[in-house]
Amino acid sequence: MGNAAYLAQNQGLDIVNSVIKALDSAGYNNQTKQRVMIQSVDSAVLVKLKESTNYTLVYKVTSSISSILPSAIEEIKKFASAVSISRESVFTPYNYFTSGLTSVVQNITSANLTAYVYDLRNEFTSVYADFFSEPNTQAGAYLKTGLGGLSTGFPATAKAYLNNACYDLENVPLYKQIPVAGWLLSYLLSNPPPASAPYASLTNVTQQALPPVMQKPPNTTAPSSAPPPQPPSSASEILSYSTIFYVCMLLLFSLLLHA
Repeated sequence: MGNAAYLAQNQGLDIVNSVIKALDSAGYNNQTKQRVMIQSVDSAVLVKLKESTNYTLVYKVTSSISSILPSAIEEIKKFASAVSISRESVFTPYNYFTSGLTSVVQNITSANLTAYVYDLRNEFTSVYADFFSEPNTQAGAYLKTGLGGLSTGFPATAKAYLNNACYDLENVPLYKQIPVAGWLLSYLLSNPPPASAPYASLTNVTQQALPPVMQKPPNTTAPSSAPPPQPPSSASEILSYSTIFYVCMLLLFSLLLHA
C-alpha cells in the first residue's frame, strides 16, 4: 500500500480507511482461517493500520541494504511485525554470482521479527549462477537463511518447491543440497582458466609513400545524339506462353472429366 500521502493531499482519498472497510466488508476481520498481511513502504500507513486493525503488518524496504541498525529495528517493531527486503539484501551480488551472505536476515529475526524476501523470478538471467540458475534451488537457498517466506510472481514454482519431499529429508542427497553463498565465485577466482596468448606488439608503422596522382587525358569524343538502345521487352512473349499453358490445362481437365 503506497502513495497514501499523495492521495490524501492531492486527490482527497483516504486509502487506508478504504482498505480497512473493504476487508471488513469481506469478513476478514472476523475470521482466523486465513491470515491477512498488509505491506507498505510508508511507516505512517502501518501506524494507522495498527491502531485500528489486527492484521499482520509488513514493512517493505525498497532499497537494497547490507545491514540494519538496532535502532531502526526498534522503530519498525512499533508499527510492524515483519520486514520485507530485496534479494540483494540477503545475498551480496557480484554480476551474476553471489559473493556472500549479509547479516540483515539475522538482525531481523534476532529481534523477533519475521523477514521476507521479494521478488523471486523464474527467468534464467534473474537467478544467480550459484543456484545453477534454477528457481527451486534459489527458493531453497533463500529460505535456508532463516526467512519466514518469499514473494514471487510464479506461484507454480513456489508450489513445486513446497511439494518437493527432498527438502524435508534429514540426509539430503548431494544433488539437492543447497549451495553456500559465494562458493562459485570463490571457486572461479581460485581456479582461473589458462592464460591466453598475448596480443602481438606493435613494431612498425612505416608504410610506402603515396604514389603520384595520375593525370587522365581529356575526353574529346562528341556525345552521340541517337537515343540509347532499349532492351527487348519480353512481356508479350511471357503473355503468349501463359495463354498457351492455360489453354492446355483447360483441355487436359476437360479430357479427364469426360474420360
